[in-house]
Amino acid sequence: MTDQDVGHPEGTPVDLPLLVCVDDEPGALASLTRALSREPYRVLATANPYEALSLAGRSRVSVVIADQRMPDMSGISLLRLVESRSPSTRRVLVTGLPDPRAVADSAGTVVERWFGKPWDDEELRRGLRSLVETPPAPSPGADSLFAMDGRGFLREWVCWLEAEGKTSFNLLARVALSLMHPGAAERGLVILVRNLPRLADAPEIFLRGLQAGLARHRSRSDLVDESGRAGALVRSGFEPSPWLRIHSARPRKEWAPGLLLVLPDPVELGFLRFVFSARGFRCVPATTAKGALRRLEGGAVETALVDGGIHGRAAETLLEALAERGKPPEVVLLSRESPPWNTGDRFWWRIRGCLDKPYTLQEVLDAVGPAGRTAPEA
Repeated sequence: MTDQDVGHPEGTPVDLPLLVCVDDEPGALASLTRALSREPYRVLATANPYEALSLAGRSRVSVVIADQRMPDMSGISLLRLVESRSPSTRRVLVTGLPDPRAVADSAGTVVERWFGKPWDDEELRRGLRSLVETPPAPSPGADSLFAMDGRGFLREWVCWLEAEGKTSFNLLARVALSLMHPGAAERGLVILVRNLPRLADAPEIFLRGLQAGLARHRSRSDLVDESGRAGALVRSGFEPSPWLRIHSARPRKEWAPGLLLVLPDPVELGFLRFVFSARGFRCVPATTAKGALRRLEGGAVETALVDGGIHGRAAETLLEALAERGKPPEVVLLSRESPPWNTGDRFWWRIRGCLDKPYTLQEVLDAVGPAGRTAPEA
C-alpha cells in the first residue's frame, strides 16, 4: 500500500491523517480513493484486511473504512479487531446489503459510521471530516489500563477508568495494577475516570480507598473526573489527601469559557479534551487547522491550545486567522521543538506561552490557566 497507488503524489506529508480503505472490489476501492483524493488525508487502499490490521497495529491510523462482504474476513470482524488493537482509530463500514443500518446496528459500538453502496461522495466526505476532527471518547469497555507510554506527549503514566456498573473494588484493583508499572513508579500516575456517579457503590468509598492506596505506595497522583462528583465531595467537606490532586469542576449550566484544541494526534486530543472538560472548559477539538477554523464558525473561544508541529505552515496560517478575529484568543503552543517559522511581531502579543513535549499534566494545566472566568457581557 502506498500513497502513489491511490493517486496521491509522492511526498504527501506523513503528518496528515491516515485513512485506510479495505475492499476486495477494485472498482469500489477506486471510487473511495477518487472521492477522497482532494481531501487533506493520506489515503491507503488494500484488498487485504490482514494488511490493514497490521498497519493499524504499528502506525497511527485515523480511520479504517471496510466493506462488509469480503472473502477473507467480514468488515465488522475487521473493525472489531481494529478496535482492540488501536482504540483511537475510527471505524467506518460500507456495504451493498439491502439494509445497511441494520447491518451496522448489529455490531453495536464497533461501527461508528456506515455508508450504503453506492454512497454520495459529498456525504462520505462530510461524515469522514466529522470523525477525523472529533477525538474518540474512551470506549465503555476502557476500564483496563490505557497506556500513554511511548506516545511522546505526556510524562506521567495514564490509566482510564470506566465507573458505570463497576464497584470501587474493581476500580481500585485497576489503579493498583497501574501503580505497579515502572512507568507510574518513575513518572507518576494520572487517573481519568468516566461516569463516577454511576458507580455501583458510593463514590466516597472509591475516593477513600484511592487515597489509602496512594498513601501506602507513597505515590502522588492526579484524578481527573469529568462528572464533577469528586469535586462536589471535596467542596462538601470530604477530607483531602496530600497524595491525590483532584481535577473536577462544578458542571456549568450556562456559559463556559471556550478552549480550542488543535492537535493532529487523536489520542492526545482526546486526552486533553477530557482533562479540560473536567476543568470546566467548553472544548472545541480539531485535528487540522482547516477543521479548527470550520469548528470556530459556531462561536468564539477565549484560549487556543495549538500543536506548533501541525502540517507545514498550517499552524502559522491558523494563528494569522485567529489574530484577525474580533476577539482573538490567547494561544498556548505545544511543540517537541521550535516551530519551523518565526512568530515575529504578528502574534507574540497573543501567545501566552510555549510548552515543550513531553509535558506534565500540571504544566499544561498551568499553561492554559483556570476556567474560572466571568462570563462575557451580553
